[in-house]
Amino acid sequence: MATGNDEVVPGEDPGQSERKTGWQLAYDAVCKLGRPATAREVTELILQEFPDYKVSNVAPDLGAITVNHLARGHYQPNVVPRRTDSGHRYDLLYKRKVHGSDQVTYERYIPDLHGVWEIYIDPDATTKSKVRVRPSSSGALAGVNCEAGQPTELVGETTTDADAATATDEDLELMAETVFHLERQLQEFIASNLSAIRVNGKRLRLYTDDTSSGLEYPTGSGRRIDILAVDEDGNFVVFELKRGEAPDKAIGQLTNYMGWVSLNLARQKSVTGVIVARSINARLREAIIAVPNVSLFEYRLRFDLDAVPPAVADSLLPGPDNTRGH
Repeated sequence: MATGNDEVVPGEDPGQSERKTGWQLAYDAVCKLGRPATAREVTELILQEFPDYKVSNVAPDLGAITVNHLARGHYQPNVVPRRTDSGHRYDLLYKRKVHGSDQVTYERYIPDLHGVWEIYIDPDATTKSKVRVRPSSSGALAGVNCEAGQPTELVGETTTDADAATATDEDLELMAETVFHLERQLQEFIASNLSAIRVNGKRLRLYTDDTSSGLEYPTGSGRRIDILAVDEDGNFVVFELKRGEAPDKAIGQLTNYMGWVSLNLARQKSVTGVIVARSINARLREAIIAVPNVSLFEYRLRFDLDAVPPAVADSLLPGPDNTRGH
C-alpha cells in the first residue's frame, strides 16, 4: 500500500486499493461503518482488508482529516489557512466526546450540522507552524447529537496552546488503545510471557516440533492455531486470541482446534483450551459451562507518561567538592 498519493480522492475507487493512503483508508472505514465510530473500530475495519496497516498511524490518519482536531496543523496538507466549508479534500471528519464518557467518536463532516471551522495563522502561537484551528465566527457550531437527541461535548472548542497539547495527548491515548489490535502482536506478547501464565495451576511453554515453534501451528484443515503450548506434565493448551471482544463463535473455533490436537498430537495427554480477548461477554461465559476444559482470559492495556526532569550541571550536585563550609 503506497502512501503519499494525493491524486486519489477519499471515498472513490481509484482502481487499485493499494494506492490509497492511510487517511483515505480511515475515512473509508468511517463511511462504511455508517455511524460515529471509535478509532478502535476504524482500525479493526481497516485491518480486515489491509492486515499490514500500521495501527499506530490511526491517530494521525484520523487527525489530519478531522476539522475540529486542534493539532491538525502539524500535518502538511493543513498548513495553509482555509475554512472547512470550502470543499477541501482533507476536511472530511468531525469528532465528538460522547457525553458522560471519555470516548471519542468520528463521523463524516457536514458543515450545516457541525458548523464551520477554520485553519489560520497566529503569529503569537508557540508552535513552529503557527497554525491554529478554531470555530469560524461566521459558522454556528452544532452542540447536539441529532441522532441521539443528547448534548455532546465539542472537541476543540478553544484554541489555546494547552488545548493543542491536550489534543496531542488524545492522539497518544488513541494509539495506546490500538497497540494490541494486531492479533500477532498480542500473540507475540503472550508467547514471550507464557511462563508467567498459569492454566490449571501449571506453568506453560511453547510446544515445538518439526512442524512449528508453537506459533501459528498448522492443522490438517489448513487453519492455524494461534498458540500451541504444553504444561509441566506435557498436557496441551490451545490458545485462541481475539484483539477485541471475543465473538460467540470463538468457542466453536477453539474446540475444533482442541479436537484436532487430541486426534493428532495429544497421545493420551489432556487438551485444554484458552480464549484471550480484550473483553469476554456474558454469552461466552455461559457457553463454557458446557465445556469445562476451556478457560477465559481478558487482557488489559496500560499506557503511562512519566515526566523527565532536565539535566543538572555536575557543579550543582551535592558532593565533597561542592559542599559549602569546606
